Order: sequence, then structure tokens, then C-alpha cells
Amino acid sequence: MLFHFIGPGGAGKTTVAKLLSAQMGIESHDLDEYFMHIEGDISDYIEYYGYNTYALRNIELYIQLEKSLSPKQHHILVCSSGFITYTNQLSDTYIKLKQQIVLDPCTFLFLPSLDKQCCIQEIVKRQMGRSYLKANKEKESIKINKRIDTYLSLPCRTVITDQLPCQITTVLEQELVQLIASYG
Repeated sequence: MLFHFIGPGGAGKTTVAKLLSAQMGIESHDLDEYFMHIEGDISDYIEYYGYNTYALRNIELYIQLEKSLSPKQHHILVCSSGFITYTNQLSDTYIKLKQQIVLDPCTFLFLPSLDKQCCIQEIVKRQMGRSYLKANKEKESIKINKRIDTYLSLPCRTVITDQLPCQITTVLEQELVQLIASYG
């Protein structure tokens, strides 16, 4: 079974996935980490090739990574922050893939709040606390403002990340156990 964790950067997807992986013995895979392992720094890649080329390469790497996962095991796949918000003009493959992910009952959308302004403020605050990002407050604010309506309109199970990661993990673990029992 494959669980997708989607949402903006700084929402807690990777942190919670790693905790769940340790607690439940479920393999966790991060698409950003996979991209960096194959292609190098994401910011440098985008600067050199452009965002749409990055998005197309990220889609290819998603497909490659997903195909490499054993169907006999349970996995968590953490998607890149913008993965669900890429333009549909990229490819028909992407449109189908996005629809499959968004409509899958095993997809979880991570957001710090359902209130639009609170969500934006918290995401910017969290992203600014990440020293490894080549980001500034204005850039992060523009990015989340462009994506927030898409995230808020998704019909996925939503995980509100306004608590400590260990508290979120406790609740989410119960949901994953129920899904595994229901779907296999």
C-alpha cells in the first residue's frame, strides 16, 4: 500500500513521514531527497533549466521511484511541495497522475491550518526557519499565495499540523492502521 503525503513546504510532511516510518516500520521516501540524489540541488536545477523543466523531471522521477517500490510492502511517499500544483499543460501523464494521487483514499494533505491567512503565515515562518533553503520571506509568501487555494480545494484527508510532530504521528498512525486493515 502506498500512502502519499502532499502539501506546501514546511507543513510537516517529511518530519511526520520519518516518525511514522520509525514507529510503524513503513518505508518512507521523499521525492525532494530522491531528486537531489539524482540531479543535485533543486534551486540550482530550477535556476539553470527553469521551473517547468524541473517539474517535468520531477514527474519522471516520481514515476521512476513509484515503480521501484515493492507492492508487497507499505510505503509513504512524500511529494514535493509544488507537485500537486504544477500546471496541467505539462503533460497528459501528469494530469492523470495528479488525479490518481488526489482521489486516492491513502493521500494525506498536510496544512498548518485551514484558515488561509494563518496557513500562509505559518508556512512562511516555517520556511524561513530552514537555513538550507535559498529563500527569502517575499519569495516564500508569493509561492504559498499562488498555491494555497489549490491546496485548500483538494478533496484529500487533511492533517492539520498545528501540534508537535509526535502528537500528529500518534493520530495519523491510527488512520494508517485502519487503512491498511481496510485496503490491505
